[in-house]
Amino acid sequence: PFSDKLVISLFQSVTPRTAGFNTINYAHLANTTLLGTIFLMFVGGSPGSTAGGIKTATLAILVAMAVSRYRGFSRVNILRRTIPGGLVSRAVAVTLVSIATVGLSLALLLIIETGHLDHTQTRDAFLKLLFETVSAFGTVGLSMGATSGLTVWGKLIIITTMFLGRVGPLTVALALTRRARDTRSYNYGQEEVMIG
Repeated sequence: PFSDKLVISLFQSVTPRTAGFNTINYAHLANTTLLGTIFLMFVGGSPGSTAGGIKTATLAILVAMAVSRYRGFSRVNILRRTIPGGLVSRAVAVTLVSIATVGLSLALLLIIETGHLDHTQTRDAFLKLLFETVSAFGTVGLSMGATSGLTVWGKLIIITTMFLGRVGPLTVALALTRRARDTRSYNYGQEEVMIG
């Protein structure tokens, strides 16, 4: 029945962000479902939770920033409140560092685990390793079954990614929040750069 499908869908949308209950075989899901799951794992839970990922508040700030810029506003507003520019910058920084972390971990895994194979044989491995990497970064615990077959070096990369996913974005955000004294008595001229 539809009600069962709705409950299962709701459960499967919460699991990649917080719980990591592996109740289905993710290797049998459609590519679009896997893409959605990867996105949810990358975002993770809410700030202050034990979930990894970039956090839901960071995503909300990024979406609000995109909407504000699209509408031609210079400030980012959410629910009639203005988000400070420094907070928006930190949200962008956390997201970029997170993307770089996942990208570097995935690249290292691909080199170590599939470097000896022909590139046509590695296409299936790419999706599985991407899923495992983002799952580790989000400290989710879901798997497409590739983790058990990884080499020792591959497992160390997954462990490091998991650690960085839990501690990294939070640490980077805290490091960026510390206000450094600007002892310069001058400012550089501004330059308008065309973006997008």
